[in-house]
Parts: sequence; C-alpha cells; structure tokens
Amino acid sequence: MKKQDERWEGNAEDAEFGDTGIDIDVDSLFAEPKKERTAMDAAVESSLNAVRGIVGDEDHDQYLVEVTTATNALARAHTIAETKQVMDAAVAAEIFAKRAGMSDEHLKMAIDLKALAMRKLGKILAVTEKAKGTRGQLHGKDSSGSAREEPPEDTTTTLADLGISKKLSSQAQKIANLNEELFEEVRKGELTISAAIRETKRDGVRSKLEDISTKEAKALEGVYDVVVIDPPWPVKKIERDVRPNQTEQLDYPTMTLDEIEAIKPPFADDCHVWLWTTHRFLPAALILFNRWGVKYVGTFVWHKPGGFQPIGLPQYNCEFAVYGRIGSPTFIDTKALPMCFNAGRGRHSEKPAEFYEMVARVTAGRRVEMYSRDARDGFDAWGNEAQ
Repeated sequence: MKKQDERWEGNAEDAEFGDTGIDIDVDSLFAEPKKERTAMDAAVESSLNAVRGIVGDEDHDQYLVEVTTATNALARAHTIAETKQVMDAAVAAEIFAKRAGMSDEHLKMAIDLKALAMRKLGKILAVTEKAKGTRGQLHGKDSSGSAREEPPEDTTTTLADLGISKKLSSQAQKIANLNEELFEEVRKGELTISAAIRETKRDGVRSKLEDISTKEAKALEGVYDVVVIDPPWPVKKIERDVRPNQTEQLDYPTMTLDEIEAIKPPFADDCHVWLWTTHRFLPAALILFNRWGVKYVGTFVWHKPGGFQPIGLPQYNCEFAVYGRIGSPTFIDTKALPMCFNAGRGRHSEKPAEFYEMVARVTAGRRVEMYSRDARDGFDAWGNEAQ
C-alpha cells in the first residue's frame, strides 16, 4: 500500500497535466463525498478505487473492470456534474496507468474515456443557459443624483457553482466541435486534446484565407496575407569580384533606402512579412519594419556553403530574412520551421527555392514576392525582373 501511495506524491507538474489538457485538483478526487450518495457516485467511486491503489499493480484485469464501470456510468450521465465526475475519474485513471507502467491498452482505455467524457461535457455545456454575469445595471439615481447601479438578479447556476473552470468549459466545447477524424485520433491517444484544438484552429484559418471570395476581395484591395520583400539594396559589387573590363555596378538597378521605404508593401490586416537583407543592411531592415508598422518577431538565417571573407574579418557566409507581423497572422504548420536553414547558392542575389517552399507550406492566403526576379509557385510576383 505504501509503495502505491508514493506514486501520488509530487505536484501538478509531475502529473503531466500538460498532456491531459485538463485543469484538475488530484487531491480533491480522493476526498470523501459529502452529499447523499447516488448510484452515479457509487460507479465513479468504484473507478477511483482503482486509482487510489486499492487494486494492486498485478491486478490489471480488475483495473479494466473499474474503467469499464466508469464508461458505463458515462452512458447514464445526463448532467454536468455527473459527466464531470466520470471525466475526473478518467483523468485520474490515465495518470495512474502511466505511473504504474501499465500497458498501452490500459492507458488508451483511460484516454478514450476522458475524450468521450469531455465531448459529452462540452455538448451539455453548449446548450446550458449562461449566467448573466455580475456587471451592474442602472436603476435610477441615488440621493446625490448619481446613477445607481445594482447587480443583476440572476439565479442561473454558474461554472464556479459546478466546479468547472472557464478554461475547462472552453476546452470541452471545442472538443465537442472537433470533426470525427480528429476526435478519433484523440480517442486513440494519437493526438493530445491541446494538439487537436490547435489543428482545428489552423484548419479554420486555412479555410478562411483560402476562401475564393476572401481572395477576390483582397485582390480588389491589392493586399496580401504573406509578403516577402527582397529589395535592391544600394550596394556595389565587391571589389575583388570585379574582373577586367567590368564595372562595379550590379547587373540590376538598385534603390536608395528612402526609395525602398517610400514603396509601402501591400499588407493585409493580418500579414506575415519577411524582408531579405545582408549584414550591412540589417539595421536598415529593422528601421524599415518600424516605419512600415511591422512588429519584429525574429530573423531567419540562410547558411550558405562558403562566402567572401575580408582581410581581418569573419567569413560572410549567410544572409537574413527578417520576420515580422502585421496584426495577428497564424501559421498553419510549425513543423520543420527552423530559424536557421542550409541551402545552396544561385546566381548573384538569387534567394533559395527552399525558403519559398517553406513559406508556402506554413502559410495560407494570398502571397506576393516584392522585387521578384523569378516566378514562384504560390506567389504573385512584383518587380521589374519578374518572369
């Protein structure tokens, strides 16, 4: 008994509630019920007994019986309180299964029960009458002539009355609205609750940005959800690269910093922005962001194979794509999205295709490359050299 009790020592972080996606007080799960016992209380307590340690580590078959009992209790649950009791039991069972080193089969039963309970809880909450809140209402004037404010009369049960946090309420209702494919992944333990909610949000963003009517409206306005800028900074060819009978001027026209600033990019209200620059013009790039109203987030680094190295200085073997935002744009994917990446060189000033493939993969909506030299899939081209 002592050996099993020790498994419950520690804080909430030890219980890995980040994976369960649920705020819960573990100690409260084991408190003796203070109200009159019901059939539901008995069913849930039976499941919790397995987690308390009454069932020994070796008796996994009995553990399955207890979790099944809670599953049956969920089928009979009709109220928020009843459903939450089963959900609490499922969370506790999941924690116990992990700490006891039970098989994946045992663990997945608890995860499945938790998902089903959360979904049912979310559906019940969605149709439950909402409380009016505590904001006062005006009722004439007081003796001083000032408006008299009194709290509203409201006897509706609140989330706090039910022992449910706003976060749990929100999560449960989002789980209730998951599509069947995502929900099945959650039930099988292939996707955490938090990850499923994030994926749903990304799908919503992607659908909204890719909607034809949305794109047509933005086309009329001339704005873009993603803007990559590769300005012709006022540079000259490095002296060591100049061959006989060759000038120091570049093969394409350059612009002054004032000229670059004067052409404000076509940002949508929520827009991802990348601005290509070199070591020399990195400070200028940050100034441009500030003047264009772009909030700086970070700097992507293109690591090149080799580069020019002035005498007494390090080798210049990288360029930068300064990243910032207008409004609150959302990435639709953040996997394989490093701030530093390797890519080969092309012709002078040409940027790597790998970068644009990455941008197209992690963003949605209308995209444009300003001062483009080449046509790229998924991007409109803006520039004298665009083909």
